[in-house]
Amino acid sequence: MGSSPDSWTQVCVEYVNSPHLSPLVLAVDKVTILKVHGAQFLLGDINNEEIRLEIGDFFNNEPIDVILSDMAHNFEGDKDLDHMENAVLNHLVVRMCFNNFKIGGTVLMKTLQGSLEGDFFVKIIVLKKL
Repeated sequence: MGSSPDSWTQVCVEYVNSPHLSPLVLAVDKVTILKVHGAQFLLGDINNEEIRLEIGDFFNNEPIDVILSDMAHNFEGDKDLDHMENAVLNHLVVRMCFNNFKIGGTVLMKTLQGSLEGDFFVKIIVLKKL
């Protein structure tokens, strides 16, 4: 999630040796990226339920091994506001985990230090125990 400009998508494709004709990697962003062989691209906002359903459809509604989020909002320069905006995006990632995550899977997301940072680590630990 947050796959633009596409560098993490390239790393993921290479790491899992994703086939060109039947990709194992799904890249999602509100901004179009260049085609990455071995990845399917989904243009949309994960705030949109239809996009979240399409993510599940791509994986045949099977649990996902890895969820990687490089999402970030446009920074304002206000540390607290930037932290809160990023926390909202991370909350969406955690919601995706509850709905689509494989037990024992891996989640990697961009965080900014601030008052809500610890809440996400607690939620991820709970996910791990499920």
